[in-house]
Formats: sequence, C-alpha cells, structure tokens
Amino acid sequence: MDIKTFSSHIGLSPTTISQALNGKRPVKASTRQMILQKMAELGYTPNVNARRLVSKETHLMAFYSFSSATSLPLEDPYQLVLLRYLGMEMRRYGYDLLLDFSPAEIDSRYESLLGRVQSNAIDGTFLIGSPRPVERLKMVATANCPCVVLDNQKRTPMEHVAFITVSSEQAYRKIFTQLAAVGRRRILYLGREQDDHIISLCQRIALENKLPPLEFIYTEESVADVRNLFRTIFSREADARPQAVLARTDPQGQGAYLAALDAGLNVPADISIVSHSNCRADGFTPVLANINYDHSTACRMAFSTLLTLRKHPDFMPSDDMVIHERFSHCETFL
Repeated sequence: MDIKTFSSHIGLSPTTISQALNGKRPVKASTRQMILQKMAELGYTPNVNARRLVSKETHLMAFYSFSSATSLPLEDPYQLVLLRYLGMEMRRYGYDLLLDFSPAEIDSRYESLLGRVQSNAIDGTFLIGSPRPVERLKMVATANCPCVVLDNQKRTPMEHVAFITVSSEQAYRKIFTQLAAVGRRRILYLGREQDDHIISLCQRIALENKLPPLEFIYTEESVADVRNLFRTIFSREADARPQAVLARTDPQGQGAYLAALDAGLNVPADISIVSHSNCRADGFTPVLANINYDHSTACRMAFSTLLTLRKHPDFMPSDDMVIHERFSHCETFL
C-alpha cells in the first residue's frame, strides 16, 4: 500500500499524512494519533527510501555510550532502559534508532561514530557520556548531525551539542545525612572507573557530615565479580568492615548484597547497601535502596532537544538542562 492508497482509506491528504509523520509542520495531536492508529489497523508502512529522497534526511539517530569501556548497549540494564524510552519517543515521529556494536574499546566506538557522521549516515546522535578529549566531540557534532549528551558532569556549552546533566548531589546528601544520623561512619564507595567524579562529590559531602574519608574500590560490573570481591571485604573484623556500601551500578549493588548474605550479615541491620539507576533487567529481589531518575522524562527531553538542534542549527541550548536524581529509601538501607 502506498501513501495515496492509504490517504484515500482514511480521508486525509498525502501531504497531511507526511507532515504528521515527519513533524515538519504542525498537525493536531488527535489527527496524528488517528493516522498512527489507522497505520496499525491497515498495515501501512511509509516508504523509507522515498521519504529520505524527499526530505534529504535519513530519519535515523545513533546511540553511543562513552561512559564505560566494558558495556555494549544490550549488555547494560541502564542503557536498555534508555533505549526503550528513546525508541518509543522516536517512533512517534517516524525516526529509527541505530545501535553500534563496535569493539568495546572507546577509540573504536569513536571511529565508528565519526565514520557515520562524515558519511551522512545519521541525522543525530544520543551520547551517554562524551568522547574525550573535547575536540573529539566537536568532530562528531555538526549542523547536519547534532548531538545530545546525557552526562553526570556539567559541561561547557558547545555548538551543535546539548548537554543534559544528571545530578546526583541532592540524592547523596540525603544518604550521607541519614547514615551520619544513625552512626554509620565506615562507608565504602564501589566505582567502575578511577576518574568517576562522584568520588570527589561523596568525599566532600562526607566531610560536611563529619564522617571519616570514604574507602574507594574499583571493580568490574558483573554480579559474580563483585560478589567474590566482597566475600573478602566482609570477612574483615567487625570494626574494620564497612557499615554502608554505595554502589555505582545495579550489578555492583546486587553483588555486594549477595556477598553480605554469604557472610551471614543482615541487610540493613548490619550493613546498608545503596545501588544506582534501579534498572533491574533480571528481576533481582529485594529492591535495593537506590539513586535513580525518571528515564522517560530524560529521553523525551533528549529527543525533543535533538530535533530542535536539527531544525535550527544556530540554536544554542541552555546550559541549565539538569535532571536531579532522587534517593529511594528501600528495605536495604536502614
């Protein structure tokens, strides 16, 4: 079925249908919803190649992560959640999402992205973290292929780039205040890379709460690796054992929780465990106390901003696009 046949079935012009699907002209939300519903009922699929020839756009956005060298999109619960919400939002506007499965090395991912930008294969990019040094980001952010970066550090505004900052400070302040109030002073932060800026944030908040310096450990993100590591940590004498573990990722939090059970510790009576992101792809129970944010809202913000950058190349995004993470006090905290 072509667009003319489809338009005759639903009583709208091909132009109105095209405008509703590509978002280039305002169309009533009710009209657009009706078109999408009729597309599903009648099995109509727009001719992608024809649309690309007319619009000079690929209607394809890429997703790359530079936040960790160890995770590919379908291996990381956090990235899977973002992909789900991004995909849902993009399909509403007729866009598809490209996933990259380059080797895990950060340099390989950058070369892959640069090649797609230079060959005009994509209309924009969603980045989790940003390539370093900053000159690399400038190379992959162009008027025809802008970038939206979801990061946990505030960045300097840049042409053709929008930064959405995911701030954990309010959540960590709440955690440290409550730990200090009940006398849990030995706190271990479990990270995944030594340049993680959350370390300095936690150290500063700990000092403000008159807590001793934190212990920091860096390890892989798999549940099994963390579980084995913490079996040794939890075998320490009681006065040397951590009273709280703050894990950077969900798998790390899960591994620490299982190791505590292995050591005969009661969570949270003996130790508090806090995870991050609350993305339990494997249905892990119990629900760990965690730091998280509204992924759906973040993805809607990211996609709408990317469309704005695409349509208005001279647009300079605000530097105050911040999403504040919240602390969910669950049964593994206090």
